[in-house]
Amino acid sequence: MMDIRFIKLITIIVDYGSISNAAKKLNLTQSALSHQLGEFERQAGVLFFTRSNRRLRLTPAGQLVYDSAQNILAEVEKLESRLKNIQRSGRIRISAACTTNYHWLPQLVKRFKTNYPDVDIEIVIDISGNPVEEILKGNLDVAILNTPVENNKISYTYLFDDEMVAVFSHQHRFNEKSYLIAKDFEKEHLIIHSRPLSTVVFYENVLKPKGVEPLKISELPLTEAAIELIRADYGVAVMPQWTIRPYVESNLVATKRINRNGFFRRHYAAQLSGIEHPDYISSFIEYLKTGMG
Repeated sequence: MMDIRFIKLITIIVDYGSISNAAKKLNLTQSALSHQLGEFERQAGVLFFTRSNRRLRLTPAGQLVYDSAQNILAEVEKLESRLKNIQRSGRIRISAACTTNYHWLPQLVKRFKTNYPDVDIEIVIDISGNPVEEILKGNLDVAILNTPVENNKISYTYLFDDEMVAVFSHQHRFNEKSYLIAKDFEKEHLIIHSRPLSTVVFYENVLKPKGVEPLKISELPLTEAAIELIRADYGVAVMPQWTIRPYVESNLVATKRINRNGFFRRHYAAQLSGIEHPDYISSFIEYLKTGMG
């Protein structure tokens, strides 16, 4: 069987006019290339060139190979390209435990698609409540979590931290404080994005450890609607600083840090462990590390 290297070598020798020129192109010595050509001819059982007056001329066998080379090499190149791109095509189903992540996730997906146009990204919103369970069921490939769930079938990759701040009206008593602590929320109406409370990082990590229960907790997934309630001094919220920035810059609401050094929420990417994931999923997780940047 003729090796594809035979065809490439014969084509280069013909195109460059001599063994010496072809050797330079291939970064080989002239003797090394001549040895390769002789070995190919011995394996094929025919001569591809005749040598006359120090010049090479194609034999009928060599001409046949050269004439066929364009189509053969084009098909090989096409096949190599398809084999390479098959690692860059597929589907990623992703969900986030916290709905605020959907503010920045679509733009990140858009950036990823510019480099991986053949990877279909499906943002699965309706199973945000328990994404780890959906990974185990095979319904998700990646989930963004703030609190890892202990399970030896799930692996976690740290992504980034973002600061959470208290959001309130310009008339609220919080304006008088330099920063807030858990006890300050004891008599407040706390507006959250979604339930259960176990997925609300501020409640789980700040209020609950101190035994603090707000006077009232309301669920409101729409940030714009929550802002209007907060502006009317109907309640307070704790939101990512990057989410609330446009409203602060427009002077619609005020914010304060939680605890002296701030309260930060950590983000992780969860996926099924113990299996080999496609390379494009690893690349997507690297994109996730850039977060809302």
